[in-house]
Amino acid sequence: MVANKFRSLILLLLLSVCVPQSRSVFGQDSEDPAPQRVRTAMSETNPLAVVTLSSIRQAREKFQTLFEIAGHPKTANDITTRIDQATDNLFGIDQTLPGGVAVYLDSIFPPVFEFVAFVPISDTDAFMQTLELGPVVASQVAGAAGRYELVGPTQTSQVRVQNGYAFIQLPVMDPDQDFERPLFEPVGLLRKHTNAFDLSLTLDVDSIPKATRNLLLSFLTSTMSTLMQQRDEEADGLYEIRRAWMQADIDTLNLLLDECRQMTIGLSVDTERHLANVDFLIDIREGSTLLNEIFNSTAEPSYFAPILNDNAAFSLSISQILSDRNRKRGIGVLEGVKKELARQVDVKNLGPELDETSPVVAGLTALQDTFKKGHLDAFGQCYTDEDGNPVVIASVRVRHGETIAAGLNDILSRLQGQHNLETLRINIAEHAGIRFHRIGFSESERGRVGFPGSNNGLVFGCGSRSFWLGLGGEQTIHVVSSVIDQLQAAYEQPAQRAHSSNIRLIVNISQLIQLIETARVTNSADATVSDRTDKEPDTVTPGDRNSRQRNGRRQFSATRRARRTAWRKSFAEGGDRIRIDYHPTKNGVRFRVEFGEAFLKGIGRAITVTRQPLDAG
Repeated sequence: MVANKFRSLILLLLLSVCVPQSRSVFGQDSEDPAPQRVRTAMSETNPLAVVTLSSIRQAREKFQTLFEIAGHPKTANDITTRIDQATDNLFGIDQTLPGGVAVYLDSIFPPVFEFVAFVPISDTDAFMQTLELGPVVASQVAGAAGRYELVGPTQTSQVRVQNGYAFIQLPVMDPDQDFERPLFEPVGLLRKHTNAFDLSLTLDVDSIPKATRNLLLSFLTSTMSTLMQQRDEEADGLYEIRRAWMQADIDTLNLLLDECRQMTIGLSVDTERHLANVDFLIDIREGSTLLNEIFNSTAEPSYFAPILNDNAAFSLSISQILSDRNRKRGIGVLEGVKKELARQVDVKNLGPELDETSPVVAGLTALQDTFKKGHLDAFGQCYTDEDGNPVVIASVRVRHGETIAAGLNDILSRLQGQHNLETLRINIAEHAGIRFHRIGFSESERGRVGFPGSNNGLVFGCGSRSFWLGLGGEQTIHVVSSVIDQLQAAYEQPAQRAHSSNIRLIVNISQLIQLIETARVTNSADATVSDRTDKEPDTVTPGDRNSRQRNGRRQFSATRRARRTAWRKSFAEGGDRIRIDYHPTKNGVRFRVEFGEAFLKGIGRAITVTRQPLDAG
């Protein structure tokens, strides 16, 4: 999955920062001198990472709009006025151009970074006076045009002015005192991101030198290969599961370091539609294996598309063509599961030994065939039963479902009556040729699961092409059957439908909250817990030091209740939807998290109610 690739690369780069801090990793004692740095060539001007604010003016305008949407425009005026007073109105700064912080890779081994703030300026002298608002003194370097020094109590930093920008060296990780590196031109380099986002973080993987990539990959590969070794007393099946999973991770890291060009996280506020978007963009080298995998991943639509409902409390759909390494991962994991199940059957005396002719093994082989086909097609959605309690229904497409169903029935028959499985019931119902089973939750399990309602459990069964799962009360089986009928009817009467993205998650917050609260009120035990946890103490326990401390705690509790009320009010007014979509782009992929108007209202109102008691004091 692309999300796993994104996560892996972030962890990789974080590790590149953390590893050099431990000398023992490189076989040195604490008394050994620091290793000689292997500097990167400074001919390249592009930084490794850039945090960018599109412009101060745009940020002010959208900040003001945020509070107008929330119905509290005065709060924004008060906050911006105080900022202006504290900074003397930021004299000398061009508030129409982007600014931010750039991170350069200063040394390959050990990895060392240089942090540089870049600020658009309209008047150099006025800007230097603005910098002196802090505990520093700014002075021009004699005989060096555009060079300044910021002399502070403990450290001196360098400033270079060129192309309408001030580049300020930040005192992080022992920066280069000469500060002679070529600097980038912010307006041109960042135009694509400033046009799309109000605030963004860009990681330029292309700027990492090949030597550094090889070093990181060699270190991580050797580390993961060591971790992949079979541990003492580790069962063969568990070892195969872990090895298959980690090998796919190693292959993914190889591709990421070799083929990923750039990664961006961006925030944008759409003031016309009253939405906020958080985008995750990954740019891949043209013609690369990774890019082809992304394009191929969306080739198949979801079988469950006809029953996807954007207005459900939550709705999830995943339809992706798996890469070869993820197919191998799934097949390898299931091969390990076969061995581990055979061991457990033997150790716990769960009937005849498992072999290739056993229904359980045949069912797992059928699942492996599903991975060989390589199409992951699944959905999950929230429904309600006749009593208004929430029920979660999920399903995934499989091959040779009858064989999987026989294997499932075999293993459940072996487990029936075992300790902690007293609530297991086999073949409780049959619908559309699917035999359903149920496992109820004990009292302690209900608390851990945290699902509202009473007498909850899992209902599950496998048909010829789909495995079905339901989470809810005793009526869950009826809800599952209804959804199956609804899907069958949709294919018997085809209709024109808009194409949904291949990975999609929708959550309607107010509806979800209402379902949970209704279910808790219906169940007296849950209602008691809810009353106990939601109640905020207006007083504090005896023994507080003085009345000021007691008043502070009361004010904190009152503010917290006010923020919660503000958010609930915002959600109740609509526009409370969170939507996550996955779409291939021309050069890679984009994940977008879209927040509805209620979130903008909630932020504005929460900030307002937080400030009110402080201002009153």
